[in-house]
Amino acid sequence: MSDDSNLRTHLVSVIVPCFNMEKYIARFLDSILEQTYTKIELILVNDGSTDGTRDIIKTYLPRLERVCEQVHVVDQKNKGLAGAVSTGLSRFSGEFLTWPDPDDWLEPDSLERRVALLRRYPEVGLVRSNAHLFGEQEDRIVGTIMKDARASEEPQQVDDLFEKLVFRKTFFAPVCHFVRSRDFLASNSSRSIYYTPKAPQNLQMLLPISQMYPALIDPIPTGSYCKRPDSRSQVIYSKSAKKLYDRYSVMLDILEHVLPELPHPNPAATHIVLEHNRRNMLLPVAFRGALDDECRSMLDRTSVSQMRKNAAKALISIRTGPAFGMLDTATAKIPSKILARLFGRLTRFPESECQWHSRKPIH
Repeated sequence: MSDDSNLRTHLVSVIVPCFNMEKYIARFLDSILEQTYTKIELILVNDGSTDGTRDIIKTYLPRLERVCEQVHVVDQKNKGLAGAVSTGLSRFSGEFLTWPDPDDWLEPDSLERRVALLRRYPEVGLVRSNAHLFGEQEDRIVGTIMKDARASEEPQQVDDLFEKLVFRKTFFAPVCHFVRSRDFLASNSSRSIYYTPKAPQNLQMLLPISQMYPALIDPIPTGSYCKRPDSRSQVIYSKSAKKLYDRYSVMLDILEHVLPELPHPNPAATHIVLEHNRRNMLLPVAFRGALDDECRSMLDRTSVSQMRKNAAKALISIRTGPAFGMLDTATAKIPSKILARLFGRLTRFPESECQWHSRKPIH
């Protein structure tokens, strides 16, 4: 049973997880002050910041309180991004909900446009908007998240967002997402999400509601996503196999906890998703990076046949052997590329089987 009886009509709740954001928070708060839609409940969760984040928020409070209907500042010990958002979920009261990161920022009509879209399309549960990509190193806009989107196109309703999310075939940027609170609570009545100190927030927020309701894809950028060299999302471009393995491990941990708790759990499909993550994402990274212990441990967690596991472990022993690194370097890494292909043939989960087969969304 969803807890939506006390939601305030027209109000947009904006949950903002803040940890050591003194370099960025003013830019984000300025974008809140510039909103054309002012029925805002702003919930700033100071997640144990050790820099000047809290002081900057304090200087903005008088102006924020003049513009927004409600402003809440919550101070807590550090729980991580997902933990900070979960704290905000226990407090929000708006008809609509969004949870942008404070190193990103909103276009002036961001909230107004998305409220209008959810009113225009009552059958969808969430809007997934385009966003500008701001390159911090370049100090300019370098593109958009939806690269092929055309501003002239009409918003498009889709029913396959959930499957794209579970198989990680699309982006997760929080600044792009805006939900109808009634529908969010119908899919997540606990008003909380799974969190650990390292867990990001968006997958847990989006999976339940996208399983139950269609999404609306809006090609118009309603915010800017800051592409920072040190952000967690940029780890996927890192040359460090260990960092990438750790990032994928966090995502696997989230899926292992969230999928069984979905509104419509599907154990067989959950097995497929977890196998895809272990065999097609974590194992290749661990093998390429010669992460012996990680590779063996993850291999043992898969449903690969014992015969293939034994053969794969033999390749791991060769790849991580003391003399292999020198040979590999001397031969332009050709041996490791050959071994990686052989390893993939033994362990890879068939892409053709990567389907959730979920029930139809509730309209």
